[in-house]
Amino acid sequence: MDILLLKPKALYVLTRFADACSRQGINLHILLAAKTPVKHYVVSFIQDTFDTVVEIPVAIEDAHAIAPFLGKYDAIIPSGEYSVIFGEQLSQQTGVFHNDLDKISAYRDKYLMRQCFASAGVNQPKLLAKFATMEEVDIFDWGSINFPVIVKPIDLSSSFYVRLCHDVDNAKKIYRRIFNAFAIFFWRYFFGAGFVGRSRLRSGI
Repeated sequence: MDILLLKPKALYVLTRFADACSRQGINLHILLAAKTPVKHYVVSFIQDTFDTVVEIPVAIEDAHAIAPFLGKYDAIIPSGEYSVIFGEQLSQQTGVFHNDLDKISAYRDKYLMRQCFASAGVNQPKLLAKFATMEEVDIFDWGSINFPVIVKPIDLSSSFYVRLCHDVDNAKKIYRRIFNAFAIFFWRYFFGAGFVGRSRLRSGI
């Protein structure tokens, strides 16, 4: 069995995969990008030894362009959250099992993910606003909001910049920290019986 691991960014990730593959008799291949983005490489790690190195003259994460340079794999595995969408696209291009490409944009977008949950009948925290610029934050009618609220970015992980805010000044402070890179939305903080993540839900919402 041959698997392709996409872009491990930490040595411990690569080491854990390599050890697991060695124990299971799986041939591990690794797709890497050059530090200066000019091309990609596929490195084979078989029988505890780095073997073949294949250069791919494609700098960007273009699954359609990279796929013809790849061998045949039984599975393509993203090494982390930042390669999950690319992994699905590459799997589709190479004929490996993959999820519905129409849904994968939700992997890295919490707003789209909650829309997917809602369409499947999973109760969600009430979304009060979603902003694309800091100017939208400033002109928003904050008088219509009953605090506290949860402020969080659409992207990122590990609860980075997810904050419970008790007033407008606190909410705007969080937006200013992260707004240049991400559109932000926040959830009303409800006191009730159900829980989803770190937001409390009122019954029936």
